[in-house]
Amino acid sequence: MQPRLCLASFAVLLLGVVGCSSTDAVSTRTTASTVTVDPTQTWSIEGHSDLNRQQYFSIAQSAGDGLDELSQEQFDYYFRELGITFGRRVNLLLAGHTYEEIVFEDPDRPGRVDIDRLKNEPPRTPGKFDDQLREMFPDGLDLVGTENFLKTTWPPFMETYVREEDTTGHHPMVKDHDAAAEGMIAYLNHRFNDWDRPRWFEGLNEPDWFFNVYNDESFFGLHEGFKNYRDEAGLNMEVGGPCFPTSQYFKNNYQTLPKTMGHFIDQTECDLDFYSFHPYDYTIWDEEAQTFDARVTGGLPMDADLDALVNYTVLEHGKEIDVVISEHGAYMVDTAVRYDQIDALGVRLFPELSDWDRWMKQKEITDFMMVNGAIAHTLTFMDHPHTVEKAIPFILLEASSWKPDHYAALLVSKDHQSPAEEWVESRMVDFWKVFKDVDGRRVRGWSIDPDIQQQSFVDGDRLFIVLNNLAGVPQDVTLDIANADEVQSYELRRLSRNEDFTPNYSEQSVESVDALTLAPQESVVVVATYAEPIVEAQRFEESVHYGDRSCVELTGQDSATFKVAVPDVEDAETVTLRIAVGRPHGTDRDLAVKFNGHAVTIPVEDSADRLDRKHKYADEYGALKRVRIPAEWLEAENAVEVSFPDGTGGGIGSVVLRVSRASE
Repeated sequence: MQPRLCLASFAVLLLGVVGCSSTDAVSTRTTASTVTVDPTQTWSIEGHSDLNRQQYFSIAQSAGDGLDELSQEQFDYYFRELGITFGRRVNLLLAGHTYEEIVFEDPDRPGRVDIDRLKNEPPRTPGKFDDQLREMFPDGLDLVGTENFLKTTWPPFMETYVREEDTTGHHPMVKDHDAAAEGMIAYLNHRFNDWDRPRWFEGLNEPDWFFNVYNDESFFGLHEGFKNYRDEAGLNMEVGGPCFPTSQYFKNNYQTLPKTMGHFIDQTECDLDFYSFHPYDYTIWDEEAQTFDARVTGGLPMDADLDALVNYTVLEHGKEIDVVISEHGAYMVDTAVRYDQIDALGVRLFPELSDWDRWMKQKEITDFMMVNGAIAHTLTFMDHPHTVEKAIPFILLEASSWKPDHYAALLVSKDHQSPAEEWVESRMVDFWKVFKDVDGRRVRGWSIDPDIQQQSFVDGDRLFIVLNNLAGVPQDVTLDIANADEVQSYELRRLSRNEDFTPNYSEQSVESVDALTLAPQESVVVVATYAEPIVEAQRFEESVHYGDRSCVELTGQDSATFKVAVPDVEDAETVTLRIAVGRPHGTDRDLAVKFNGHAVTIPVEDSADRLDRKHKYADEYGALKRVRIPAEWLEAENAVEVSFPDGTGGGIGSVVLRVSRASE
């Protein structure tokens, strides 16, 4: 019998799947959107201009997980040609006392790890490709470390208890959090070296699924203990948490943020090195409409939540926080029926295929969804390099030792044989094909259209322009590239969907890229090659300025005024107003805004229909509203008045100004 295909890889709302009337939707814009790019102008955001591929393009595993199964040819293709990096190590102390059997109780300290014995354990056997990896990543693998939160997490000599709300009893919490913290850091200290030790350690994986962590003193104390023992050991490793399984801070008119992540930050006095969560799009199957529906997080909602989260900590604790994302993407959340639904869809679409071939074809559908969602999240994180230190799409190299029928994986064992005799590549590889070779310094680029994400980078003689259509309708784009007359050749990479919902990836040489049409949720990378290396002619620094209020709830016709201080207004080149909005489902998407008394027109995104959903897992609308403001309107203290024209109220997570000026 064939294993059931995981819908944990479903990502974004599919408009027009199997008879959905949304296929008739059209863009509200009557003219093409313009994306302007100048490859000679470097664009730095709070001092960050160089792209670090280890920051965004990782596989969700470490170098020790399944890599030895690869041939040299496969290794070269995935990690050299496509430039895949490494993201995460899961199972730490848990692995030490179970698989490795090297963690024991200290006879002189009952309930605590025998650290001297741990120190004397022989080192791990080097992996097949370790020598090559050390040459490729001489400064380390830049991993995020996460302890799996299972019944076997804690060594048997540590006393645990189960909370009443943990009905499964499979996620016990340790009673002596100091002993647990000491043992965990000792394992990270003595079982790894500076090259393969996680650079970030975030504690337990997604504890909020299993108990209320918001009012649990031992949970707060556990993270403080991790940090204290890290300091004592002198490890070059950041300690943070709480690895929440969700974000969606725009919920409940932005009152969710201070009660969840904000509360944890408050309880830890904003003193951890970073804070972490897992943003996903939640997808369901709508049987009546015969389409997929979703609560979308990637793109505008995530953009808004990152602004609001940092604005909160600036006001409450006087500083910006760093953020680590050890998982992002999407998954199908209706666990009771999701497998049967995708199986039925596969039979309907691909009746002529064998069980194995049909399973792989169904996986192609879900692979596109996962990759498309991961791209939207990644481009959002790229716009917050001063905040997001690491972001990992939750795509495993292979999942045969986990749940091969559940987790998103790049490689699949043919015919689900165990152990695998042949690895089959899945369409998850499209994520890295899209971003292949994208590197270098960020250059000036701007999309006037809120539905078109863009990031542009220059590396040597090549300009990379990454575009992504967030909307469920086509978008016409006019691409305005400075010095386009010096371009020798263009290559287009495109990732879209076929009519049967499988991915369509292509690479082709073209004569011109002046006018493009992006299909619904299509990603396009323009690679422009110049005759000579592109020289920086000017550099711009973009600074971020936060408002004096956050997570403000408005009722009825009320308006709110936010004050945003900008210490140096002289020589401002561009001013971008960013407003994080959260509203109930079905309310007007418009926003009434005045900037220092000037009325501002805020464009409504075509993707609003994808963001404003009502179903079992969604009943709200969240998005970032952004618009360029004339630089001459900027003052040392700026008043931004916001209200909702329909008079039904809502929430404003933050009001932020990004101001750029040329460097001297």
